[in-house]
Amino acid sequence: MVIEAIVTKNIELTPELEVYLRAKIQKIMKIVVNMKPASICVEIGKPATLHKKEGIVFYTELRLTLRQQEFFSRKRAATVFNAIESARHDLHRQIISWKKKQQTIKRKNGTAMKQFLRSEYGDK
Repeated sequence: MVIEAIVTKNIELTPELEVYLRAKIQKIMKIVVNMKPASICVEIGKPATLHKKEGIVFYTELRLTLRQQEFFSRKRAATVFNAIESARHDLHRQIISWKKKQQTIKRKNGTAMKQFLRSEYGDK
C-alpha cells in the first residue's frame, strides 16, 4: 500500500505525529497486504473557525482506494491522536466488512456453479 499524501491544515506535522500516524496506517496495511493496487491519502487538521466548540477541535480524514473501491473515514476528537485512532478504527471496520461480503459472494457463486454442473450431468 502506498501513502499518497499526508496533508495538514492549521497544524504542524511534527515528527512525533508522523511516526504515530504511520504506525496506525501500518495496522491498515496488514489487512490489505495482498490486495493491489492500494493507496491512502491522509488529512489531519484543525478547522479554521471553531464556532464556539470547545471539546472537539481536531479532525482526521482517511481515503483508501483498494481495487477500484473507495473507503472514507472522517472523525473528530479533542486530541489529534484520538482523531487518528478513531478514523483508523472506522476504516478498519469498513475494510473487514467489505472483505467478508466479497468472500460471501465468492462462496455463493461457487455453490451456484457446483449446482449447475451437477444438474447438467445428472449427478444429484
